Amino acid sequence: MSCLTLNNFWVSITGVGGKYLFGENFWGPNIAMVSNSCPPKKLGNYVSAQNFFNILAGCLTTLIFGAAVNTFNLANSPALIGRLVAVFCSIGYGGSCLAWWKAGKHYKKMQEAEGNFIEG
Repeated sequence: MSCLTLNNFWVSITGVGGKYLFGENFWGPNIAMVSNSCPPKKLGNYVSAQNFFNILAGCLTTLIFGAAVNTFNLANSPALIGRLVAVFCSIGYGGSCLAWWKAGKHYKKMQEAEGNFIEG
C-alpha cells in the first residue's frame, strides 16, 4: 500500500506504519521458539545462524532488486519501482507467513510431545 499510493502521503505513511507494526515484530516469537527448541549451550549458535540467514536474505534481495531495476530500465520510473517493491515485499512476507505457519505447527507438536500444553 505504501509503495503503490503515489498521490496521498497519509495513505502511504499509514502503509509504512502498518508494515512495521504487523510485519516487523517477528523477532520475539522466533527467539522464543529457538530458545525452547535447542540445547541451552547451542542457543548462541542457533540465534547467530538465524541472524546470518536473515541478513543474507536481505542482501540477496537488494542485489536481485537492483538487477531487476537495471534490467528493466526502471530507474526513472518511481511508479514502476513502487510496484516492484510491492511485489518483492509480497513475496517476502508471503513466504515468511508460510514458513512461520509451518514452524508453528512443528513447534506445537514438539511442545505437546514433551508434555507442555499449548493453547490456540
